Amino acid sequence: MLVVVVLLVALFPVVSAGYAFADDYSMLWMAVSGDPSAQFGKSIFVVNALGGRPLNGALVTLFFKAAHSIDNLRYIRLFAVTSIAAVAVLLWKTLVRQRIPAGLAAAIALLSCSTPAFQVYASWACLFTVPLAVLLAGYASITIARRAASPLRSSLPNMFIAIVLLITSLAIYQPGAMFF
Repeated sequence: MLVVVVLLVALFPVVSAGYAFADDYSMLWMAVSGDPSAQFGKSIFVVNALGGRPLNGALVTLFFKAAHSIDNLRYIRLFAVTSIAAVAVLLWKTLVRQRIPAGLAAAIALLSCSTPAFQVYASWACLFTVPLAVLLAGYASITIARRAASPLRSSLPNMFIAIVLLITSLAIYQPGAMFF
């Protein structure tokens, strides 16, 4: 819980204020209006699908359309912050399972999830899906690792779940799958 609380306090500014960065403005305008843009093409979905991230395009369109205003982008960033906290918990639990002392595991999880990359994922609303991709890939990896020693027959459903999670992660953001 300490890791989650520290991350939530550290990232509180991104959910306490209404603002947008860089591509957030264009994405919000495209999602709300449904119009194409010279910078991003026909639609958010199409530009993401062409880049191999169709699920990311669908999620960004859905969330930004629901937000409908710059002020409400804070709720999208809250989703990112929550996902980052979940990644930290997953990392902590994995380290503790590997017999790393709980305090050291908490420090590693906190340091890992408070790097500048995760701070950008939390502060730019258009990147809110990246921590979700990381979480899915990490959980897929843990699912495979847990079942590696199991007989093949009993591990097939879990392997299928892990494959689906990894493919879903890849359809959101391919670099996130490095956590697999």
